[in-house]
Amino acid sequence: MMNGSYQSKYLDIDAEKRVFRVHRDAYRSAEVFELEKRKVLHKSWIILGHESEVPNKGDFVTRTVIDKDLIFNRDRKGVVRVHFNSCRHRGPAVCRDKCGNRKTFNCPYHGWVYRDDGILLSTGSEASDATFAPSMLDGTFGLMPAPRLEQHAGFYFVNFDSDAEPLLEFLDDAAERLQLIADQSAAGMEVIRGIHEYEINGNYKLLCENSYDGYHLGPTHQ
Repeated sequence: MMNGSYQSKYLDIDAEKRVFRVHRDAYRSAEVFELEKRKVLHKSWIILGHESEVPNKGDFVTRTVIDKDLIFNRDRKGVVRVHFNSCRHRGPAVCRDKCGNRKTFNCPYHGWVYRDDGILLSTGSEASDATFAPSMLDGTFGLMPAPRLEQHAGFYFVNFDSDAEPLLEFLDDAAERLQLIADQSAAGMEVIRGIHEYEINGNYKLLCENSYDGYHLGPTHQ
């Protein structure tokens, strides 16, 4: 920025004239969104869920984070995990339910069976297991785990960049705020089952801006 001014394809800033304009393509361009996903969102820590959503061994929740379909679960040993909800063979979702309790996840296409810790147990039948077992059932073809999973104050976050900074560094001061929220009750925090969902046909930044835009409250919500 030179002398308080800056211009680009999407920004027009002039501090002396108190100008700060953003081109609408920053909000509506598919090209911009793909660039943001690659350079920002896929390298950021995104909240996945809370430990109370998977309190028991075998509990799972399926969820889409950015553009990745995930299984968030607690396995038979009590370890919280996150895997991509995609069979290693041809890619179909191995879990089509939003939540529940399972010891295994079964691909509906060819019948591949995965344990709740992601390990491949079977390639669909005794015949296929006999054919593929020496090379397929050695742990190599289990469900793909998300590159990074960390938790703070009971909240689990996922990151699709294996080289991302640690979660606490990313959260900075927000880490203490999350801890304060979680510590309000001696009984702990619980996410109640059941959700209210709505969809917006628009860029995610529009939702963010609408959430903290008090200017529209009178005209829109009077």
